[in-house]
Amino acid sequence: MVFAILTSLAIPSFNSMRERNQVLSLANDMTADLQAARSQAVLIGQTVNLCASNDGKVCSGSWNDGWIVINPISKEVHVVRGKIESTINVTGTASGNVIAYNGTGRKVPSGTESFTIKRGGSEYSVTVGLTGRSVVKKIN
Repeated sequence: MVFAILTSLAIPSFNSMRERNQVLSLANDMTADLQAARSQAVLIGQTVNLCASNDGKVCSGSWNDGWIVINPISKEVHVVRGKIESTINVTGTASGNVIAYNGTGRKVPSGTESFTIKRGGSEYSVTVGLTGRSVVKKIN
């Protein structure tokens, strides 16, 4: 009886922790992929994009479909992040679902872009500033 009571108290807490970890993990993945795009742009001295992709080959679809890091000139894909789990919602402010870095690593066009990654009561934002640096912040 005591075990049943303790288990019923622990399960909601465990589920909440699991949700939070999944959302934070995806926010960190996005931050790493943004950094990969920025680094690749500096390395080759050309624009490199992180964009939504529903097929892992071209920029298309929504952020929930996944995303790629791609050189828009050569069409070479450097990173593929596949379809996001259906219980997680990813939204972004980027026009055309594209974040572009120029050859100096700065985000173009200028301005701040942000993403919201949410599942249940867990929510994180990923903000990309003009310099191209990205920051993860807990919302809920």
